[in-house]
Amino acid sequence: MRETLRFTGKIMSATVSRAADRWFVSITIDTPEDLPLPKAENQGAEAVDLGVSALATLSTGEKVEGLLAKLPSTRQIEARSSQLESISD
Repeated sequence: MRETLRFTGKIMSATVSRAADRWFVSITIDTPEDLPLPKAENQGAEAVDLGVSALATLSTGEKVEGLLAKLPSTRQIEARSSQLESISD
């Protein structure tokens, strides 16, 4: 098994599936209400704000530029490239 069970309780059901020659098992467990849930090591949370000036702003403050932010400089490069082509012809 790749991952140990993180919860104690009664196993209610298990679903076995196969995708692309790999097997998966999904287990449903009935747990007590007062059981504190541990934070999974491989799962994190990140807030993302989708905007106009930047494609996305992460909760860390990091901004991810989108294609539109680069579009004016791309148009300038294309225009100058076509000017150079017409001069060399």
